[in-house]
Amino acid sequence: MVVEIPTANGSSLMTKRQRPSANTPITDNAALSLYAADLALAKSAFDARAFRRALVLLQPMIAEHPDQTAPLDMAATCYWELGNLARAMEIMDVMVTLWPENAALLGKRAARHLSIGQKQDAARDFRAALQLTPNNLQFLSALERVEGIAPNSAEAKTIERLAARPGLPAPEFVTAQNTLGRIKFTSDPAAAMAHFLASKDATPGSYAPASFDALVASHIKHLPAAVDAGPPPPRDHPIPVFITSLPRSGSTLLESMALGHSDIATVGESMALTQASAGLKAALQQQLSLSGHDPWAWWGALPDGPRQQVLDRIALLYRENSSLPPQSPGASRPHWVVDKMPGNVFDMALAGLALPEARFVFVRRHPLDVGLSLISNAFRTGHGFSKQLNWIGHYIRANYAVVDDCVAKLGPRLRQQSYRALVQQPEVQMRAVLDHIGADWQTSCLSPETRSDAVRTASVVQLRAGINQKGLEKWRPFEAELAPLIEALGGWDWIHAWEAADAKIAATP
Repeated sequence: MVVEIPTANGSSLMTKRQRPSANTPITDNAALSLYAADLALAKSAFDARAFRRALVLLQPMIAEHPDQTAPLDMAATCYWELGNLARAMEIMDVMVTLWPENAALLGKRAARHLSIGQKQDAARDFRAALQLTPNNLQFLSALERVEGIAPNSAEAKTIERLAARPGLPAPEFVTAQNTLGRIKFTSDPAAAMAHFLASKDATPGSYAPASFDALVASHIKHLPAAVDAGPPPPRDHPIPVFITSLPRSGSTLLESMALGHSDIATVGESMALTQASAGLKAALQQQLSLSGHDPWAWWGALPDGPRQQVLDRIALLYRENSSLPPQSPGASRPHWVVDKMPGNVFDMALAGLALPEARFVFVRRHPLDVGLSLISNAFRTGHGFSKQLNWIGHYIRANYAVVDDCVAKLGPRLRQQSYRALVQQPEVQMRAVLDHIGADWQTSCLSPETRSDAVRTASVVQLRAGINQKGLEKWRPFEAELAPLIEALGGWDWIHAWEAADAKIAATP
């Protein structure tokens, strides 16, 4: 069998061999030692996200040992992270051809198919992986997300049996309970919620409401307006557009619509703003002997000169940390770059002061739909607030308290975007968003499902379905089960006030 293994320069390594069922052992001790050393060096570059350097180191290893999975797998991921999705998938295809009985490889290829919108290919690979490992809860859960699982199906019964197994490891229990909740989402809301809560109970994480109360109060007290932060610096960097929201509120949809514009790029859910500001803020609080219960007090304690130096430092670090990957020769540099980390909402006002050219969009989705989506998603890391419905309610209120403060402090630099209006009137709303950041209209912004890069958020399945209204009013069958959330939000008075405000925002694009 002849197999082509793509290389960094676009050529292929040709290898002719019998199909191995596993890695062929390297028997020569010297060769094994050299292989291990080379692999460690490549992994060091890989772990540092120096993917081009890692590829240079991996190429000779692949040429000499094309039957070893580790270098091929690492090379595929390097290409994936560099945005060369086609070549990454070519290498995955080679690996699955060489090792067709490796369920993990099939599952990884399936996940990548899904992230680039190839749902049928993803389902095929997940089913092939399940043929090899029929009790794999991760693959069963992924299959449910891709094509659904009926409540009385064989797959559902398998998940129920596995969920009841004594001693099931906590991560697998979390997956099983969450998947059962999704399976029963439509047919039995009460049972679905019970599964979601069981999944959350077994998920690590915590939330400190008092800390967020202090953060909000300090934000309101100390941070000044940044409506007009002065002229922007010379444009040697794209203009940042911060798309913020509560998680599960439609920010991925808005980002993908914006990416339809030929002059807009994205850094995704970037930690750049947090990396630029968190260390400085903590150091200033400590140096100035300020209370941790007043986290923005350093702003008022600094004179104007040092304060501006801090802002300049944050701006410099942000631009360095949020830089786009190297572009291909001849490619034009984007004029705007989207940063859609939801948690940036708590640093919007600071970003407005440090980056006078920046623009901000906060996406608002009905709080009960947000709460239901948060409780019904099994997040791998972070999102400790999503473990309990009352915590979710508190976190939603904290977000809106900061947004209300930023409306006054950022003025016209901040646009609130109704999710309902975006999916019901996509062209009207998207024209207004582009006008807000200073971009012209392009009809390609109405086809987010054709996004060519990989989608790496929990919204991947919904996004690939295109603009639709399926995400509206999903909470209604769960109203009784959402009672703790409703109470934590402030009851129906607060919810109705939110609905009225959202309708007003939607009516004035």
